[in-house]
Amino acid sequence: MLQTKIERLFPWLQYFRRLVVRYEYYDFNFDGFIAFGYVMLLLGYFLK
Repeated sequence: MLQTKIERLFPWLQYFRRLVVRYEYYDFNFDGFIAFGYVMLLLGYFLK
């Protein structure tokens, strides 16, 4: 059950163009944008 929920998060991240094409040179910047994308998705989910 948890694995399905986690696997469903990856296609949702495709809505964020900055995460689809990796513009960032440094890994920590890219990781930060991934975390920001997850936060935005979760906020949208919980604020419905």
